[in-house]
Amino acid sequence: MAHETYNQLAEMFALASELPAADRAIYLDRECAGKPELRRRIEDLLAHDQASDDLLEHPPWEAITIETSADEGARLKSNHLDRLLAAARLDDPILTTPSMVDAGHSRINTNADTPDHQQQIFTGLTIDKKYRIDRVLGKGAMGAVYLATHLGTTRTVALKVINPEHAAQNEFLIRFRREAVAAGSLRHPNIVNVTDFGVADLQGTKLPYLVMEYLDGQTLSDYHAQHGPMPLDQVVDVVDQIALALDRAHAAGVVHRDLKPDNIWMESNGRRGFNVKVLDFGIAKMISGEHDGRPQAVHSTPAIVTPASSESARTITMGVAADEQGKSSDLIETRLGSILGTPAYMSPEQCLGKPVDYRADIYSLALITYELVAGRRPFHGRTLAELLTQHSQAPVPSPRQFDAQISEPLAAVVLRGLEKNPEDRPPSAGALGALLRAIVEGEFSVVRKGKDTFQSYPSVFAPLWIATFAPMVPLAIVTCVLLPRVSKPGFIPDGLLAVGFFVVSICTWLFCAQLFKAAAALAIKRASSLGVYRPATSAIIGCLIRGLPDLLRTQIASALDLRPASIWQNQLWPVAWALDGYKGKDALTRSRQLSGMIPDVAMTLLPRFYVPPLVAALMAPAVAAIAADFTGLQQSILAGGIASRITVLYLFVWSRLYVLYGTAFPFLYSLAALCRGESQILTPPETGPGRERKYAAKQRVGIFIWWLFPLVLACVILIGLLRKS
Repeated sequence: MAHETYNQLAEMFALASELPAADRAIYLDRECAGKPELRRRIEDLLAHDQASDDLLEHPPWEAITIETSADEGARLKSNHLDRLLAAARLDDPILTTPSMVDAGHSRINTNADTPDHQQQIFTGLTIDKKYRIDRVLGKGAMGAVYLATHLGTTRTVALKVINPEHAAQNEFLIRFRREAVAAGSLRHPNIVNVTDFGVADLQGTKLPYLVMEYLDGQTLSDYHAQHGPMPLDQVVDVVDQIALALDRAHAAGVVHRDLKPDNIWMESNGRRGFNVKVLDFGIAKMISGEHDGRPQAVHSTPAIVTPASSESARTITMGVAADEQGKSSDLIETRLGSILGTPAYMSPEQCLGKPVDYRADIYSLALITYELVAGRRPFHGRTLAELLTQHSQAPVPSPRQFDAQISEPLAAVVLRGLEKNPEDRPPSAGALGALLRAIVEGEFSVVRKGKDTFQSYPSVFAPLWIATFAPMVPLAIVTCVLLPRVSKPGFIPDGLLAVGFFVVSICTWLFCAQLFKAAAALAIKRASSLGVYRPATSAIIGCLIRGLPDLLRTQIASALDLRPASIWQNQLWPVAWALDGYKGKDALTRSRQLSGMIPDVAMTLLPRFYVPPLVAALMAPAVAAIAADFTGLQQSILAGGIASRITVLYLFVWSRLYVLYGTAFPFLYSLAALCRGESQILTPPETGPGRERKYAAKQRVGIFIWWLFPLVLACVILIGLLRKS
């Protein structure tokens, strides 16, 4: 009884120290109900445990940098708890028993059967009168996973049972319980659903078990071994789903710390794609969020400084996974008893024993992405020390070294996730996934969404288009009335007046286009809040009229920005005004900030903005150049004749083409914000499916074709001018 009480106290203390303060009280209320003395002892232990994070995360016995036997490690753990008991004045006879994993107290004869045999003999047994074990699905160092049937509902489940030889070792029990708590607290489509946890009596041995949803399919590592590098569109989809799961876990204060292809499950969705699930939160750490404005760290274990022997089957640090010949299998997995993670996918801070937070998972996700894209991992070591040194110190080779077809922007995104300094990595797993998607899909993603949105809801956006480009009509009237009067005195050369007409026409068109961007952003923002697109022309136009002074000032500030990069960096300021209330220099700063996140996408949208007015304005001069009649064109414009009217009419007609792309800028804004790790982004209702693209070339021919139209017209005009001279 004394030994069982000691074990119970040790396990509950370790689990309580894992939890945030708010959850800790709830846990103790539930587990210590009717046991005030037990709760008092645990609270005293927590109060005196100032030197370490918890029993498993950063205790004194894990500072050892050489291999230690399991028995010795257990003894050190027991001594540490005994010292806490003494400090808390809880060293009564009930609790001063020998080590919790002492062989004399074990009820299990681990030498009686091999693990394989023990796993096979469980087949057909019923656990807790609820789950019938049908067959073995898989085996690992810590336990085995069985296909089981819930007797009450006949539902097929996956049942994970700890290996009998580990059931008496408290560190394994705590790790197993931690997986149940961490995974059970998370509900997300991309995280395996844990439905039950308990302790069953199997053939006289009490074994903890975990019940999860049963999944068809295979692990990502098995899929990659069979099929090799994935197509980029599939990589984006897989990484995106993993990132969604990690963002959900991180938001709940859970850091996985052992993310690797073996812990990623691929289940076919029946549509030539996969439902991805993140598994195995056995060494996850639950943290309480932020402290002093910074992410709270999780203490890792100091790294080994001497090579680990592949012969050692039990360690309390990390070892080498051995193959059948006893040789190193490239250090892909941790050894039995390790609670640190997988060396091949560990972040530099984990390798160095530094505190870690959610950014360690981002590094692991970037490593997985690297492997999916390049077909291999960036680091391979002959010894554990060599591999850890590479992660923490060696520069990461570009994936282009192994596959020259990988584009530079794609390689840059992957390498950014593998920065040694956590501060230099993307701010969230979702940001890494968004950056990857932006590079692979290019501008097609946002353009497709923009076009689908406009064409799916013309009653919402067509009135906004007419209203925002309506100023083109008074421009034509003013042109016809003023140009003849201004040209008569002769103060301004006729040629300069004609050129000024085209400049004013283009600038007016561009400002109207900026108004449409803002109007479209307001409409999409409204749909995001309502969950449905509804016409609101009067309200949106009223908002534009009230904000017209700020919009004009921002447009002037943008025009006075003479930096060449401002042409593409200042495209998003109307959206910044509409969505976030920025104006003036702040709106331009925000636009540059977001455009700079995905410059390739922002630059490829540039011709959609400038080409329509350029083509419309250059059409009449091009016709005049072909006819060699610039004088007639000039006279027609100055007289307010048909040339000026047709030019303005062309500008209005070409605006219809632009609006199909103008609605894309709010989606570009949201994508760039997501790449920055911002969570407050647009979530409008889905529109009809667009045309799917698999790859994004570094430079598309279509982009050059866009610029080709005004370039040809300009050349025609130039040739005409040269012929005239």
